[in-house]
Amino acid sequence: MSRASIGPMAALLLAFGAAAVQAQAPLNLDGDWAARIRTVSGNEYDGSIRLQGQAGTYQFSLRSTGDPCIGLLTPVEWRPTAAGIEISFQPSKALRGCIDSTVAFQRLDDGRWKGVSSRGIELTLTRKQGG
Repeated sequence: MSRASIGPMAALLLAFGAAAVQAQAPLNLDGDWAARIRTVSGNEYDGSIRLQGQAGTYQFSLRSTGDPCIGLLTPVEWRPTAAGIEISFQPSKALRGCIDSTVAFQRLDDGRWKGVSSRGIELTLTRKQGG
């Protein structure tokens, strides 16, 4: 049956239905991502995230002798939200006493996401080439 034979309203509903299904397609964030971190004071640091499925690991490039949680290879989990994604950083799973946090990210374009932590730290994720 062609769209012309089912009427304009039915064709419109089919078009909206197809758009809704496409909008709900699962995100594929698998691979390696560069993280750029900007602190409230304006200092910038690098990190990296590797995702597979809805989990992965994060590592801050900076190490601290005063805080063993900084630079620790940290488990992460992510989930889609209506506005983008949320990534849950879970250093407490790697070292007892470290504090977990969740950051909401919005898509900037196909290969970049940006979020701000509850402490005002900006994080920009950029998909690595081949990642």
